Amino acid sequence: MRRHRTGPRRSILALALWAGTLAAPARAEIRVLAAKITGGELWVLGSVDPVEAEITLDERFSARTDRGGNFEFRLAYHPATCIVTLRARNQERAAVVGECGQQGPAGPSGTAGPPGSAGLTGPAGPPGPTGSPGPAGQQAARTEAAGPPGPPGPPGPAGPPGPAGAQGLPGPAGAAGPEGPAGPEGALGPAGLPGERGEPGAAGLQGPPGPPGAQGPPGAQGSPGERGEPGAAGLQGPSGPPGAQGPPGAQGQRGEPGEAGPAGAPGKAGARGPVGPPGPQGARGPAAARSAPNLARPRQREAPDEPLPLRPPAATPEQPY
Repeated sequence: MRRHRTGPRRSILALALWAGTLAAPARAEIRVLAAKITGGELWVLGSVDPVEAEITLDERFSARTDRGGNFEFRLAYHPATCIVTLRARNQERAAVVGECGQQGPAGPSGTAGPPGSAGLTGPAGPPGPTGSPGPAGQQAARTEAAGPPGPPGPPGPAGPPGPAGAQGLPGPAGAAGPEGPAGPEGALGPAGLPGERGEPGAAGLQGPPGPPGAQGPPGAQGSPGERGEPGAAGLQGPSGPPGAQGPPGAQGQRGEPGEAGPAGAPGKAGARGPVGPPGPQGARGPAAARSAPNLARPRQREAPDEPLPLRPPAATPEQPY
């Protein structure tokens, strides 16, 4: 076996790979196992690589992961777009909330309500500038012996104001003259008591919509709505690994016998069997004619009256086919 030499080249390559691993940016590893509306709450379950770290949902709710990096949110919260954003340190992940009804467009504005009751009277304003003094009235001539008062004469034109004299006795009240022109507006007096409430005026034109107010507390859970139409079937997932082999099934019923097959080739000849018993003795033939003795030929031995018994040969072992 050929061995590779380890030298400075391999050490430099390992150091470069380790430095590249440290310089590579961290990938987002926020795993969402469940995100849906159930039981009147938003339920989000998942895990993240940093353990015992803070994780936020939509930058409004926060939780801490346990020693295994697992986290769980159970909130009385309904996202308007049915999408929530999870952040943990430098990682971020968006998740779609299941069984969540998306908020529809704003409806038309309703009719204006009746005007409200009058508010409290505000504080008094600063006093206005002092008006110019009006023309002085005609002063009656003073006599030593006062006679009976004569009929009042017509009012003459206002003369220029003379020097102020000593205050005389008050004369009789004259007839009221014609109403003069209105003088300049005087100082604002103290506020009077609020009057009776007047009739409501006609409804004015609808004003522009005001800025949205702060979100109020969540209301009580409403009754469940009607079930929506089922969504389109998703794409078929990849095939799973083959399962373990199951136990053998019960033995089925015996089938009908099939048709007879073709005849096979003739088999090999078997071993030779034992010699059978001797047969019955045949009839004796006629005697031959006696002739003169032949000296040249020897005398033949006569056959015995009974046949000699034959010994059966030893059995040979059977050969297999």
